[in-house]
Amino acid sequence: MEGTAEYFSLSLYPDKRWWKDNFPTDVETNYWDQCKEHLKSTDDNLKSQLCFGSEKRVIPVFAGYSFALNLVSNYVSSKNKDISDIRELFTIEPSEFIEYYKLNLNL
Repeated sequence: MEGTAEYFSLSLYPDKRWWKDNFPTDVETNYWDQCKEHLKSTDDNLKSQLCFGSEKRVIPVFAGYSFALNLVSNYVSSKNKDISDIRELFTIEPSEFIEYYKLNLNL
């Protein structure tokens, strides 16, 4: 949901996310390694750290938003789709976004 919201807002407005440079490839790889172990977690404390950041886990601020945007952007570019109606993205299962992400990383 957050990735779709980010994707949509960036299609309308200039990118003014001050945290966007906090998520280089090596940080994203570390982030994904931590996330994939907890994809079905319902632990709100853990989810909060993964979404909003955690010094202890070496996760930058708003990493979850950056990662979610990467998931959606990767899906759209992998499918070579023009999204004419943003609501299309809300009908896709989250697991499908993740599968396309893993394919892109050759995992």
